[in-house]
Amino acid sequence: MESLDKKKISDLLVTLRKYRDISQEEMGKILGVSERTVRRWENREAFPGMEDIVNICNEFGLSLEEVFEGKINQDRELNRRMSNVSFSLDEINTRISSTEEAISSLDSKIIGIRKDLVEAAIRDKKREIRSLSVWALVLLLLVVLLMISHLILIWPFALAILIYLIVIRAAKIDELDEMVKSSSDPGNLNQ
Repeated sequence: MESLDKKKISDLLVTLRKYRDISQEEMGKILGVSERTVRRWENREAFPGMEDIVNICNEFGLSLEEVFEGKINQDRELNRRMSNVSFSLDEINTRISSTEEAISSLDSKIIGIRKDLVEAAIRDKKREIRSLSVWALVLLLLVVLLMISHLILIWPFALAILIYLIVIRAAKIDELDEMVKSSSDPGNLNQ
């Protein structure tokens, strides 16, 4: 090991502080010394004692040799950084996985809601068709009664309305068939 070199240790302290992006005051708090002491070490006005050097080693994960040489072992630093990156990637993967699960759960809920909406629309359409059927039947009976009563001017209008109701009912039945067909296709619910 070389003799103690204030310049190397001073430069190392500045590098470590800047690497962590901390102030001299924060560095002093970490090492248990004042801001003034850190400033004096960095300006080579003073030299850290052995206890301070041990604190620097412990806090920054350095060996005594690295501190005395004033440089960090690049391989160890690279390995430390890589482990931080690896940890970060694991955290990112965990978050992505939980996000994918949440999205999948949401997709299932949306499909269920769509299915419920389609079923409700089908029920409404069936009610509408039943109602049209009842009106058509009532109108048919009215036309028959009007024809029997020999009310010549009224029954053709009633017959026209009856035909109109039957055409609307047929269109509604076609719409219902399409709705039922699309609701039975699971691919349509996913869209």
